Amino acid sequence: DGRRTGGLETLTLVGNSLGGLYARHVAASLYEPATRRMLGLAPVTFMTIATPHLGVRKFTYLPTPRFLEIPLSELIAGQTGKELFLADG
Repeated sequence: DGRRTGGLETLTLVGNSLGGLYARHVAASLYEPATRRMLGLAPVTFMTIATPHLGVRKFTYLPTPRFLEIPLSELIAGQTGKELFLADG
């Protein structure tokens, strides 16, 4: 409906680094499978740059014992830390 979207018809999501993870979450949350739209708009492009979609476990600055990775990341960065180490389920 053009009135609801202000005349817009398509949607492009772009995210860099952690913003790419946020964009992926937004896309999953807003996508309506029945209409194949997001907020009434047709999704056209989803682009992320330097986004750790597979987590950051292999790329830490300091060697950290595996059993400490998740508790430390959660302590430092909360839920985002858990997500970066793919521990959010």
